[in-house]
Amino acid sequence: MEPLSGNSVIVIHPGSFYLRIGKASDTFPVTIPHCIARRQSSLGLACSEDSWLRRPETNHADSELQKLQGLNCAQEILFCRPTSSGASRHATPVNQITDYNKLSRGEISQVKSNLHWTSTYSKLPFLIGQQALMVNPSDEYFLRWPIKCGSLNVHEGIGGSLSSVIQDLEDIWSTALCSFLKLSCESFKNLRAVLLISDIYQRQHVRELTALLLEKLGFGAVFVIQESVCATFGAGIGSACVIDVGDQKVAISCVEDGLSLPATRITMQFGGSDITRCFHWLLGRINFPFEDCDLSRRMDALFVQDLKENFCHLDQDKQGFQDQQVLLCRPSQLVVKYLVRMGDERILAPMGIFFPDMFGLKGNNLYKKQEKFYSDPSDPNDDDYLIQTMSRHEQAARQRKRDNTMDSMNVSQDNSLPEDVQMDDDDLLDQSYLLNKSRNDEEAETVNNVQELIGIHDAVISSIDKCDSDEVKKRMFNNIIVVGGGLMFPGAQSWLRHLILIHMPCNIRLSLENLDINIRPKDLDPRMMCWKGGAVMSYLDTSQELWFSQNEWKKHGVRILRERAPFLW
Repeated sequence: MEPLSGNSVIVIHPGSFYLRIGKASDTFPVTIPHCIARRQSSLGLACSEDSWLRRPETNHADSELQKLQGLNCAQEILFCRPTSSGASRHATPVNQITDYNKLSRGEISQVKSNLHWTSTYSKLPFLIGQQALMVNPSDEYFLRWPIKCGSLNVHEGIGGSLSSVIQDLEDIWSTALCSFLKLSCESFKNLRAVLLISDIYQRQHVRELTALLLEKLGFGAVFVIQESVCATFGAGIGSACVIDVGDQKVAISCVEDGLSLPATRITMQFGGSDITRCFHWLLGRINFPFEDCDLSRRMDALFVQDLKENFCHLDQDKQGFQDQQVLLCRPSQLVVKYLVRMGDERILAPMGIFFPDMFGLKGNNLYKKQEKFYSDPSDPNDDDYLIQTMSRHEQAARQRKRDNTMDSMNVSQDNSLPEDVQMDDDDLLDQSYLLNKSRNDEEAETVNNVQELIGIHDAVISSIDKCDSDEVKKRMFNNIIVVGGGLMFPGAQSWLRHLILIHMPCNIRLSLENLDINIRPKDLDPRMMCWKGGAVMSYLDTSQELWFSQNEWKKHGVRILRERAPFLW
């Protein structure tokens, strides 16, 4: 390969809400909403709204009760913890706030909103990013989000097939590279791409994304790296417990010397968008004057998201109610002013990150640990393939070894086979039996991993507890970094430290010299940390062996990922 230059490397960090993409030599990446609006082939249909705030996991009978229980837990610990001066915190008068907001009415100003719908007069086949986000719902476009909760958004609806999602990503990424980085599609073959993936990933999805970069977009070479590892390189720390709080997921992993430890990986499907939805619920309890606010409408969802970013906090010293002027801006309409009184709702909504029952979510796939991978027919080295091609003698020996690990001597004697044993068709295992057995094992492990959502402080303790030794555990507690944009609230660092300290094991707490939690490593924007780490890694000499080219991919296929990926494939 040619000598590496920062201008020839593209770093791609695909998120659920934002795409960060740019050259490794750039100071900051281009950041755009990770969505696409496709023109419909059938006329007369309204734009399909794919709201990122609405969650089907909230559609259950106990959702409201679950949220109230989570709220009570958050309030209890909120008022038990003193302020920095040692004073007690007092609850804001809910009835007084509610009565005030009842009398508040929207005032239509004479100022027109500076927001505008995207023009679709030219009838382009698709639009991406901010232009897609601002397409009028009455126009004949489908709005899609190809990434959801950190994974490919494969579903049974329109545009939900794997091939459709990959096509959406191809159009978004190629258009972003051409429009924002001023590159031509013909130049991609002379460039390399660094792809950031989730710590807990699906092999099939990674394979498809790799094929997208090398075969469809035509990059000259690629390497794939996990987000938590990139975060440590971006922060300049060799070992750390990484907490990645995004828009729709929280991912926690302990990284040791550039490797994400598989047993420590935890992913939970809630994040910043759930805090936004929770804030909307809390505002409704105090008669928020904008009664017509509906999160299924895109502009209303963006409006509440803006309120969260401007008013929510985790500062224990901020208490009492506060009157705020809120501006409701809708495209090509006059601005409407609301005078709103808000109290503890501002701190309680972000507390949902520690008490996720406030989000009202219930489902089997909300909490994930690293588990067995499903068989990949294109990978001749996966477990299913190896099992199916083993002889009956080899399979029996392997099973006996598992069942008798406490008696290694007996196992070695039982497993010994005569050298003249020959494999024939009768010796091959029944493949359907093995396939079902493998599937049952995977399903059993998946069932064992089903668990209710827990707060990020408990998830951090659970993740670090999976480390091999007390020395490593102490090192992880001494180096906790928070990345992503879902926890950028004043006071978040103090609350996270407080909750980890009171819940961590006593033996670790007593021997711990320091509990260091870094919300802004190197004073960098935590939203850019993973992308910056990917850029740093692309320059390192030790990373050069991670690259694989188009020709290698065509020759070896997914096997090259098993050999070159810096994580256990």
